[in-house]
Amino acid sequence: MLIAGYVTKGENAKQALFREIKEETGLTISSYEFNDNEYYARTNTYINKYIVVVEDELFHCNEEIDYAKWYDLKDAMNIIKPDSLAQELLRRYLYKREHNLVFTR
Repeated sequence: MLIAGYVTKGENAKQALFREIKEETGLTISSYEFNDNEYYARTNTYINKYIVVVEDELFHCNEEIDYAKWYDLKDAMNIIKPDSLAQELLRRYLYKREHNLVFTR
């Protein structure tokens, strides 16, 4: 799932991460891992990308989420829209994981 949002005045990136996930899905993060960041010209924004683990798999999406379903990481690559930002995020994460370049908690 690709959740997006902005860091609001008075919060840091970690606080924004937890807030956005909670607001859009009702899920609570139990752990997270910084994955990557980059400038995204299409929206003129700087994006921090994280992989998160949640406490419970039961989500309640708000109006910002079009569709949601849980998938195995490997299956997700075939389901995510080709050449999308979400697919690129997952591709990079799986590469790092395969090459033991990720930090797990």
